[in-house]
Amino acid sequence: LVGSEMCIRDSSSNPDDEHGWSLLAQSMMSLGNHGEAINAYEQLLRLVGKEPHILILYADALAMSNGSFAGKPTQLLREALSANPLDPMGLWLSGVAAQERGKYKEALGYWYQLKPILAKEPGPSEDLRVVIDRAEKMLGPENIERKDQLITSPSEKTGLTTSQKVE
Repeated sequence: LVGSEMCIRDSSSNPDDEHGWSLLAQSMMSLGNHGEAINAYEQLLRLVGKEPHILILYADALAMSNGSFAGKPTQLLREALSANPLDPMGLWLSGVAAQERGKYKEALGYWYQLKPILAKEPGPSEDLRVVIDRAEKMLGPENIERKDQLITSPSEKTGLTTSQKVE
């Protein structure tokens, strides 16, 4: 706790220190203090602008605080992925947000994109496989297109990435 107290003191005494706000936000997330993490991410965004990965971290903090990705967290994820469509955490959380809304096909679209990115990381890759298998079961085999026939493209309506069958 002493380290996080130092981060808070340093950030308040030097409000333009990007690194300090970043450390504070990460520390607060680790401690489960989502409200303070949200404040720190807001200060960091004030300094760095709408940096995609910071938007994703901010969306995560908001969702953890609210218990849901509904509303602003989903908006932030869309904005971040439109700027950086292959951000692993953005893809993961967008899939979680879609699954939370019962949109399993949309969730799978994000997670199928994430699969090759995580291919060389055994732990996360296995976690992803489990989540994909669960979502495919929820969707039902008759509603799943073969993965090797899927491509991804942005949906004009939502700004999110969706799956489309290749003819």
